[in-house]
Amino acid sequence: MSKGNDYQENILGRNIQHLRKMHGETLAELGESVHLRNTAIKNYESGERDPKPQVLAALAKHYGKTVDELLNCDLTELGDQKFSIHGLQGMIELWKILIPLSSSDAALQNNNFKKAYEKCCSIMESFSKNEPVMGRIVSDCFDLYSSAAEEDDLPEAAANIMWLLFLEWSQILDKNMMEAFTSILYPRTNQPSSNKIIMRTRNNTSEDVIEKRKRFIDDLDDAAMEIIKELKHRPGWENLGDYYLGLKYLTGMVDSGLSQEMNEAVGMQMLISQVHMDNIYAINMLTTMMTL
Repeated sequence: MSKGNDYQENILGRNIQHLRKMHGETLAELGESVHLRNTAIKNYESGERDPKPQVLAALAKHYGKTVDELLNCDLTELGDQKFSIHGLQGMIELWKILIPLSSSDAALQNNNFKKAYEKCCSIMESFSKNEPVMGRIVSDCFDLYSSAAEEDDLPEAAANIMWLLFLEWSQILDKNMMEAFTSILYPRTNQPSSNKIIMRTRNNTSEDVIEKRKRFIDDLDDAAMEIIKELKHRPGWENLGDYYLGLKYLTGMVDSGLSQEMNEAVGMQMLISQVHMDNIYAINMLTTMMTL
């Protein structure tokens, strides 16, 4: 059923209300964040008043949106993001499901692949012990997998280069992000919900992190897309290629011109579509996320 004119006329108000409730905010809390009275927020949501441009910009920034998205996109279909992760070991197990390492008996016959695979396993072992990854281990893995792919044309090597790219992307953090990550892993009594912690962290992302992410995408996105294309054209590896494309959007590792949350929404829709196509990687990922 199509949405009527009344709905379209108040799309901004509905978007504001949905985002506020999705992030667990009261009218007063949102008003305090953008320096407005809660009655003003209520009037915006009901459509009785339109926010001034500077207020609209503040609301967009608060929710990680563009002004255009608030005004013209139906954001009410964005789902809630409630989740919990139980400690560091829970995070490691989640990582293994979301971004699995690939191997096979044939691939392990290649000496370079075997060395790189063992190094990747040692990286995960270090993370599980909350130990830093030392030296050139990640760059060594890139080199070893690249050599293995050239020697024996191994799709497992290409897949694990994507694993390394997601690993590198996940390590672009600032102090606020690290503190938020710790508070989600080890929640304290009466701390804000995970949604609020994530939103506050997004709104306070340092310029250094923003620039590092931009450089990462500028430098490596073409290579990532080539790997995904290669996987999608390999019999038996198409599902992993599709899955990694959706995951790039879900994690924001793209330069699409959309806001972070819209990229997440696009990525999630890709993964949901893949579930309907019996993509085992997407099924495992979404099944796991639903249980958190």
